[in-house]
Amino acid sequence: MTGIIYYGRHVSSMAFVCQPAAPRKTEVWTSNREASEAHRVHICGPTPMRDPVKADLLDLGVPDGQIRTEAFGTDRRDPTRRTGKLRFLDTGKTSTSWDGVTLLDVADEAKVRIDSACRSGTCGTCMVKLKNGKVRMPVQDALSDADREDGYILACQAEPEGNVALEP
Repeated sequence: MTGIIYYGRHVSSMAFVCQPAAPRKTEVWTSNREASEAHRVHICGPTPMRDPVKADLLDLGVPDGQIRTEAFGTDRRDPTRRTGKLRFLDTGKTSTSWDGVTLLDVADEAKVRIDSACRSGTCGTCMVKLKNGKVRMPVQDALSDADREDGYILACQAEPEGNVALEP
């Protein structure tokens, strides 16, 4: 099916369900509907909305690889808290990273070029190799399982948890 699926616990709680975007086919699902592997889902919204919707979709049987997410809004962050040092192995530059700031933002400030496009974790243009350290990535849609196993991360999504070293 190509079209829009509105999902919610009850039809009465779904915004715009009576005004679908033509000419697409529209289906309305409630939580008792089972999904199939043929469905691909895109979720855009703030983290407190995205996470439970993704969990519900997984419970309905949509495979994790078929669920794509995009951040809308920001999480609460402490911009005064330093999280560590970021080392760029190709240039030898080192920069300080801060809470809630992505590795791509740190690279931009350090004048280290990392290709990028969407800045939402969906295109994969900013894929770099994490050589050392640990990061948190709320969106990883552009990475395959093989990419993750090989140590690749998305600089636009990765927030360091301590000192890290990258190979752009």
